[in-house]
Amino acid sequence: LGKTVSISATADVVTLTNHGNRNGSKRWPSGTLPAELSVLVPVYTRSTGQNTFTLHTSEADAIAGTGQITFAGSSTYAAVTLKSDFIVTSANLARFHRLDCLAGVPAGVWPHISA
Repeated sequence: LGKTVSISATADVVTLTNHGNRNGSKRWPSGTLPAELSVLVPVYTRSTGQNTFTLHTSEADAIAGTGQITFAGSSTYAAVTLKSDFIVTSANLARFHRLDCLAGVPAGVWPHISA
């Protein structure tokens, strides 16, 4: 699971309609990647608008607006997927529900989890 995005190497900007990313959100790239990205290295987002954001090398850099990843050339990469750390599945929900019960947390009481 994840969101398929478009990356403009010319502008070094990622486009995703109504992305909702907060500055410093960690994402894992996959798909057809430009040379500057790897499935083994997370990237961090910085919002530049409702539909655009930039990628950075660390959470602190994304928050500060430094360490932006720049892309060589003028291509547009349209087959890139960015995934968050935590993917909710029925198996994960069942496992966390059991952990809540063990910890004494009432079922259905969850802190806010940002994707």
